[in-house]
Amino acid sequence: MTTAILDTARPTGPAPIDVARYDANVGPIRKAINDFATPNARNTRRLMSSAGFDPQVHWTFITAGGRGKQGIRWTPAMTEARLDEWLQVRHALAHGHDSLPEVDALLTVRLKKTAGAPWLELKDAEQCVAFLNRLVRLTASAVANHLGVAIDYPRS
Repeated sequence: MTTAILDTARPTGPAPIDVARYDANVGPIRKAINDFATPNARNTRRLMSSAGFDPQVHWTFITAGGRGKQGIRWTPAMTEARLDEWLQVRHALAHGHDSLPEVDALLTVRLKKTAGAPWLELKDAEQCVAFLNRLVRLTASAVANHLGVAIDYPRS
């Protein structure tokens, strides 16, 4: 998405110096895109903000409650915290840690199912995918609006 912001803002000419000046100015941002390895909330915001767009204000949504429970209104701070929790879990899995972090993203932690190390359940993976899909859609829609283009998501 940061690349799309840069590509959309790139001058098309007629003065080659304008294009060259623009490319020189955004060179460090393009390098940061290539070097981007830890997509936690802070790093994601820093990268996108370097291109003139802060996605954080758009990270607000409401989840359905279900089974008589009221829905939850997610604030940008809550969304950032959950993204960082999922990345902690991913890090532990990817690097073969002996145990998973005790973070609220995991059902075993939220439901206090264990006194020992938490574990990963299928529902955790499903919730992680749903969370990330929602976050990507919120961010992509906001970027599209920022750029003055429309996104038409197919029904799934």
